[in-house]
Amino acid sequence: MTVRAHIATEHLESDRLLWVLICLGVVLAPHILRLPVWITALFVVLALWRVGAAHMRWRMPPAWVRALFAVAGVAAVGLEFRAWGGQEAGTAMLVVMLSLKLTETVRKRDGMILVMIGYILVIANFLYSQTILTGLYMVGAVWLNTATLLHITHPTTGIAPRERFRQAGALLLQALPIAALLFVLFPRVPGPLWGVPAGQDAVTGLSDRMEPGAIAALSQSNAVAFRVTFDEEEPPTRQLYWRGPVLRSFDGRAWEQGAEPAPDGFNYEALSPAVSYEVSLEPHRYRWMFTLDLPAETPDNAIVTRAFQVLHERPVRERILYRMRSHLEYRTGPDANLFERHRSTQLPRTGNPRARALAQRLADEHDDPRALLGAMLMMFRNEPYFYTLSPPALGANPVDGFLFDTRRGFCEHYAGSLAFVARAAGIPARVVLGYHGGELNPVGNYLIVRQSDAHAWVEVYFEDEGWVRVDPTGAVAPQRIERGADALGEEEGRNPGVMRGIPVLNRLRLQWDDMNNRWNQFVLGYDRDQQQRLLERLGFENADYRTLVILLFLAVAAAMALLVAWLVRHARPSRPRDPAVRLYLALQRRLTKRGLAPRALHEGPRDFGERAAAADAEAADAVHAFIDAYLRYRYGRAGSGADLAEMRTAVRAIR
Repeated sequence: MTVRAHIATEHLESDRLLWVLICLGVVLAPHILRLPVWITALFVVLALWRVGAAHMRWRMPPAWVRALFAVAGVAAVGLEFRAWGGQEAGTAMLVVMLSLKLTETVRKRDGMILVMIGYILVIANFLYSQTILTGLYMVGAVWLNTATLLHITHPTTGIAPRERFRQAGALLLQALPIAALLFVLFPRVPGPLWGVPAGQDAVTGLSDRMEPGAIAALSQSNAVAFRVTFDEEEPPTRQLYWRGPVLRSFDGRAWEQGAEPAPDGFNYEALSPAVSYEVSLEPHRYRWMFTLDLPAETPDNAIVTRAFQVLHERPVRERILYRMRSHLEYRTGPDANLFERHRSTQLPRTGNPRARALAQRLADEHDDPRALLGAMLMMFRNEPYFYTLSPPALGANPVDGFLFDTRRGFCEHYAGSLAFVARAAGIPARVVLGYHGGELNPVGNYLIVRQSDAHAWVEVYFEDEGWVRVDPTGAVAPQRIERGADALGEEEGRNPGVMRGIPVLNRLRLQWDDMNNRWNQFVLGYDRDQQQRLLERLGFENADYRTLVILLFLAVAAAMALLVAWLVRHARPSRPRDPAVRLYLALQRRLTKRGLAPRALHEGPRDFGERAAAADAEAADAVHAFIDAYLRYRYGRAGSGADLAEMRTAVRAIR
């Protein structure tokens, strides 16, 4: 019977079944939070049932019951996800089928199939998360799967745990050079991994709608929105306005983006040299590409709208890296788009009457729009207004409720109310969402912009100057603008975290973020452009897909040849280092050539010498001399060079 047939028919013992279930539990663990509860429960129940069947001799269900379970599982997945394909539904279907496979797992072959499905689930996990921790965890899962596979396929009683993990580790290390070559040389394709969009949890938090409390809730998160590396010195915090969506429409409670006019260009005058930097943007499912005000160029695969907003050609569902140049001081100039200016003065016909009355009073008192806005900022600065991440709820007229009742709010409250009053007074105004500031990581010398840095400000239109930024947060909480979100104390509801208060832990936190940043740029961000730059440094200019395939084939073939040569070399018996042992083996080889039967494993040196001398009288004296010298050298108090010399002479005497 062949080995394959033996594995296909041999019973899967309880010990090997237990290791298979451990493997499946390890590879399924990261999927638990993504799967419906009933799928996880199905796997747990069937795994426990299978263990009970192995120890209590329960009967396996008949084929018609298994078929019924399979149909029910497929139908349940379809009802749960309204589909049977795609990322989430496909993973769920795989787990359901894996769980049902346990009801017919009785042979070694069944165990091998389950372990192979475990490898597929390892790959599926990378469709959701590709962090360093995920990679390390999945390497451990592959190691465990491989060790279990070796244990299952062993023809006798299996392999001891320590030995099987050693062998599995050796196999993975031998495969590492091939994997590295495949990673570096395999032709890269644009888009997310295998064309599958990122999971639904990959978002920045900002949206194209702002209502009271939205950004305040977002600012409690320390998740990274993007990282920035400046070519030169980092600008001061007060100038770090990272521009995102521009909101033009107000429905009485929330500000929304509205339709974007065609990008027919805009005018601006640079008042400072451009700042160059590189952004590593986390996926967020929108088209926004955050840039410093004011973008001086358009990145690849992007456009710049009339509202100075940079938009990618498609929603950002994977991490992207782009270079930018921006002017931090500028004048936009008059906007020739009358529709944009008109739309920026529109308000609902009713609602927030006290704010409208305030706008009318300020318009009567100040002919200059700048003076009117200055009066609003002075009101925020001098009257008892408070900047807090825990604002009270507002009623049907949120602007009135904030300006005249609660007077406690976050950046969206101040920006939204200022834009409302400006519009009510006839001044074109719009709200800009984005981020402000960031945390400098001195380990990697880059800026970390987190969700907690989310911010909202206002742009108003002056006839002689164009669109001008007005940030009311600077009037009520100047420390937020000068020093960033971390400057907000606990009284404002800001808690930067325990690790930042302990120098050693804070250093470890920054080093870990630097590792993640390097992983993102050089591993996850290894795209077609980086591959081309690497090949150019190796001397391959403008390498096309054909060149890549040829290079990949040659490199893998060379690596395989080196690996085979290494394995063959290490498969040979190693040459003994002991000179006496080497001479003893040389004696045996010469006697074998003279017709003597090889030394038996149980024969000691004296017994072997007696047999050799009796069989070959011509060599008897040399054999006796060698054995006497060998025994003196090996078992005497201290071996001497004279004994070795006598052994060499005896070996040479035997022809």
